[in-house]
Amino acid sequence: MGLSMGLALLTLSQPAFAADPQPLEHRPWLEIDLPYDLSVTGVSLALWLVPELAKDHILPADCRWCDTKSSLNAFDAGARSAFAPVDRHASSVASDVMAFGVTPLLALGLGAWAALDAPRMHLARRLGVDLLIVAESVTTAMSMNQMVKMAVRRRRPGGLDDPTGEERTVDGNLSFFSGHATFAFALATSAGMVATIRRSRLAPAIWTVGFALATSTALLRVAADKHFATDTLAGAAVGSIIGCLVPLLHRTRAGIKLTGGEIPHGAMVGVSGRF
Repeated sequence: MGLSMGLALLTLSQPAFAADPQPLEHRPWLEIDLPYDLSVTGVSLALWLVPELAKDHILPADCRWCDTKSSLNAFDAGARSAFAPVDRHASSVASDVMAFGVTPLLALGLGAWAALDAPRMHLARRLGVDLLIVAESVTTAMSMNQMVKMAVRRRRPGGLDDPTGEERTVDGNLSFFSGHATFAFALATSAGMVATIRRSRLAPAIWTVGFALATSTALLRVAADKHFATDTLAGAAVGSIIGCLVPLLHRTRAGIKLTGGEIPHGAMVGVSGRF
C-alpha cells in the first residue's frame, strides 16, 4: 500500500542522492524563516491537539457517514475480512507503538545521523532546521486530518458489528481518515525529503525504513478494526503529499522562480523551476 508509494518516490529522487560533484556548501539547501515557521508549526499543533482534547464536548455522538455491512464498499469489506483472524487489541497497541514510538525514533534518529555529513560548525543549525521542517510537515498534515475527521464523522469499522453500543461515541465516529497513517507517512516522507535535498548518503535508508514502518502502521490500523482500508490509504496519501511539499517549499538554490504579469482582461502567474 504505502510501501509502493514510498518506492516510487525513492526511485524519482535517486538523482538527488547520487554522487554530487558540488562542494557541500554549494548544494541545494534548506532555509527557514524562524518566526514564521515556528508560528505555522504552533498553530498547526493547536489545530490538531485542542480539538482532540475537546472533541467529546464539541461533537455529537452520532455518525454522518454511517456504513452498514450491506452498504460497505467491496474493497473495505474485503480488507476487513482478510484481517478478521488477527488479534484486534494487540494490533491496536502495536499500531500506537509503531506510529508514535518506533517510527519517530528511527526516522529522526537516521535524520540526525545524516546531519553528521554537514560541516561540524553547521551541525547544530542543520539539526534545528531539519527538525523544524519535519515538525511543520507533521503538524500541518495532522491539523488537516483533524478537521476532515470532525467534518466527515465516518463510523469506525467496529460500528458495523455493534451499531448501538460502544462504537456510538464521538471517537467511534472519527474513522476517515486515519490519523496514525497520516502521522507516520508525513513523518517518513518529510524526513526522506529533507535527507534527499541535503544529498545525504543515508537518504535511501531513511526512505526505505520510514515507508516500511508507515505501511506497517497503516496495516495494523486495519487489523485492529480501527479504520477501513480507504481511511488508511487517504491518510497515507495526505501525509505523503504534505511531507513532500513542505520541505520543497524550504528548498533554496534550486532555481525556483515565481513570475507574474498582466494580460488584457486578466492576469497571469507562472511557476518554473529545476528540481
